[in-house]
Amino acid sequence: MRRSGFNAEEMIRNRDQNIDTIITNPFSSLRKRSSNVIRHPDQQGVIRVFVKGAPDMCLQKCTKIILEDGETHDLTDDKVDDILNRRVIKSFADKCLRTILVAYKDYTEEEWAEFSAENGNFETKEQQELVETDLTVVAIFALQDPLRPGIADTVEVMHKAGINIRMVTGDFIDTAIAISKEAGIIQPSDKDDPEYDARYACMTGEDFRNQIKGSVKMVDGKVVCEIQNMAKFRQIYPSLKVLARSSPNDKFILVHGLITEGKTVAVTGDGTNDAPALNRADVGFAMGITGTEVAINAADIKLLDDNFCSIKTAVRFGRNIYDNVKKFLQFQLTVNVVAMLIVFFGSIIFQDTPLNAV
Repeated sequence: MRRSGFNAEEMIRNRDQNIDTIITNPFSSLRKRSSNVIRHPDQQGVIRVFVKGAPDMCLQKCTKIILEDGETHDLTDDKVDDILNRRVIKSFADKCLRTILVAYKDYTEEEWAEFSAENGNFETKEQQELVETDLTVVAIFALQDPLRPGIADTVEVMHKAGINIRMVTGDFIDTAIAISKEAGIIQPSDKDDPEYDARYACMTGEDFRNQIKGSVKMVDGKVVCEIQNMAKFRQIYPSLKVLARSSPNDKFILVHGLITEGKTVAVTGDGTNDAPALNRADVGFAMGITGTEVAINAADIKLLDDNFCSIKTAVRFGRNIYDNVKKFLQFQLTVNVVAMLIVFFGSIIFQDTPLNAV
C-alpha cells in the first residue's frame, strides 16, 4: 500500500458513508468469501461488484486478471496453477501468511438491469450469489497473524500431558501446515509412532469427509451426525494433525467420531456454527471476547481472554481436583475397610469391639 502511494487508512476515514449498496453477501465459512454490489461513487452509471475471500475459492469465479503491466489478461488454467501452487499462494503459505484475493466486475446500468432480470431480480440468497461471476482479479494480499506468546510452549506441555492436539481450520492447507509446525502440533517425533500414517496427517475437510462418508443433518430439530465408513475413520484419526479448508460440519463430524471411539474430547470455538461441536464435545471452550452468544451458551467453559494458553490452566486445575478426589476416596476406603475388619473380627474373637467411637 505504501509503495503504491495509496493511503488506505485515510481513504477509510474520509470515505463517503452514503455509498449506495445494492446487494451484500456476507462472509460464510462454507463459501469463504464475501461480496458487495454498489453504485460507483465516482463513475456515473457504473455498477461495481466487489468480491474478497480465500484465493482458491474466489479464483473459481474469475476469468480475467490484472498483471504487473496494468493490463487485463485472460485467466488461464496455467495462470491459476501458477498462483495457487507455484509462485504466489504457496510461497506465502510457507511463511505462515494468510492470503485474501480481491476481485471485481463492472456493469453499466443497462447491463445490470438485464442481468438482474435474468436472475429474478436477485430475490433469493442463491440468486444474489450469482453476482460473483466473470470477475477480474485485482490483487492478492498476504496477512500475518503471528502466534500468541506461549502457544508453542503450551502445546509442548499438552503433549507431555498426553493430550493430542488437532488443528481444525478454514485456512489454505499449506498455511495450516506451516502454522501447525510453528506451534509444535506437527513434530518430527510423530513418525516414531507405529500408528502414524503420513497420508492422513494433513487433510482438507472435503477429503476427510468424503473418505469416511460423513454427513450432518437435522432430525427433529437436532443436529445429527452419521459416519458410514467407521473403519476408515479409525485408520485416519490416530495420525490426523491438521484439518484444513474445513467447514463447521467437518469439525462436528471429527468430534462425533472421536467420542464414538471412546475418546475424551475438548473443543474450542467462537462462531455460531461451532455450537454443535462445542455442545457435542465432552468439554467445550468458547471464546469470551470474540465468541458469539450462541457459542458461549453451547460451551461448558468460557475463556475470558480468548487465549489458548488458558486451557493449560483449566487442565491443570481439573486434573488436580481429580487427583485430590481420588486420593481422598482411596484414604477413606482404606481406613473404613480396615476399621470394619478390625471391628468384625475383634467382636468375634474378643466378644467386644476393639474400637470405640471417640
